[in-house]
Amino acid sequence: MSTRQFTEHEIAWLNQFEEDQNFAVDLLSRVRRVGADEFRDSIMNLIEERVNALGQPVALYAERSIRKYMGQPNRLFKETKGKVKRANGMGPKPVQSENNKYPETGSEGIVANIITQFVRSNREIAFDHPGPDLIREKKIRRFILVTDFVGSGRQASRYLQSAWRMSSVKSWKSGKFIDFEVLVFSASQAGILKLEKHPSKPKVSIVEACPTVFDYDGYGDTDSVELCMKYGPKDYESGSIPRLGHSEIGALIAFSHGMPNNAPRLFHKKGRKWTPLFMGRVVKPGSLAPEVERYTKAKAKLEKMQEVRLAKLAAQHNAKPDEVLFSLVLIALKKKPRSAMVVSARTGLSIAECEYALTKCTESGWIDNGNALTPKAHKELKYLRRPKRAPKQLFKEDKPFYIPTQLRAPK
Repeated sequence: MSTRQFTEHEIAWLNQFEEDQNFAVDLLSRVRRVGADEFRDSIMNLIEERVNALGQPVALYAERSIRKYMGQPNRLFKETKGKVKRANGMGPKPVQSENNKYPETGSEGIVANIITQFVRSNREIAFDHPGPDLIREKKIRRFILVTDFVGSGRQASRYLQSAWRMSSVKSWKSGKFIDFEVLVFSASQAGILKLEKHPSKPKVSIVEACPTVFDYDGYGDTDSVELCMKYGPKDYESGSIPRLGHSEIGALIAFSHGMPNNAPRLFHKKGRKWTPLFMGRVVKPGSLAPEVERYTKAKAKLEKMQEVRLAKLAAQHNAKPDEVLFSLVLIALKKKPRSAMVVSARTGLSIAECEYALTKCTESGWIDNGNALTPKAHKELKYLRRPKRAPKQLFKEDKPFYIPTQLRAPK
């Protein structure tokens, strides 16, 4: 059971699980909490890293819902009429609700502001939602879509499709004048695969993988999925949202600006006898306990992967950071699949940390080219799992040093 300190709001939600509270506590402890500052800094750093790596003018767009007509997303830009169509005019609005009657602003508002802040300090190379005219004028070479989360990948794919419908855009891509990229804080494996299959062939860069209820299936853990299937609102009360969330992703992540609809519905859908933790997917201030510190998080992950001795090692504040990092990554590689994406989801480490660890583990001979553990790695883990010997006591408290009470005079 987790040692996390829960808020009153979380405790009230946990009390609904009756005899399964231990499993519910474990599930809630695995939800990744992303604060506003962490989100802003991470996305800003990711944009800066990618733009600097490209070294060419880029167009930045905040992903949002695109309206559809006759089953197709509306075109992103205006274009000329006639036999030969040419994209022209201004760029898309950063924020535009899909429903005019009940308008809502989602995470695109936050992302659009981050883009604006970045562009203000990089005006020579970055452009905020430019249209075709500006793309041609500034010789922009990269179309970058920025978002907070990719679950099923449908919404981001629809945005890309709205640009791909333009003949000019296809011509730019065919002539190698422009490439596509998607920058995301967190994403599911299914969402990334869907984006990579889009005709525009975008490069997908993320900060960290999204944890899901399926991450520890290979370690004998099916409690999370079973819990989500057993509790929460009934099927007839939840509308179109499945028990494991939209597209059955089972995402375990909550941003300060909201929880994605790909999360299990017991977190965010109301029932006649069920009160969700995030009503309407809204994360209220103070409703979630803060993220635990690094060593405690590593301990919990190792315990989940049935490594009790290594968990105790990680919990020690004098533990070497690299020792904790490498042991966590090596244990995450015990079961297939073994990509950096999967390791990130299992460990809670960023993609950059996982790639660094995988590189070092390969150099050290601990993993092979397929990221499978080598005999050397098993030997190293065996050494780390060894029980610590208790320090030898020089004397026992019940047998103190001998102190004479009488002394004889010398002869």
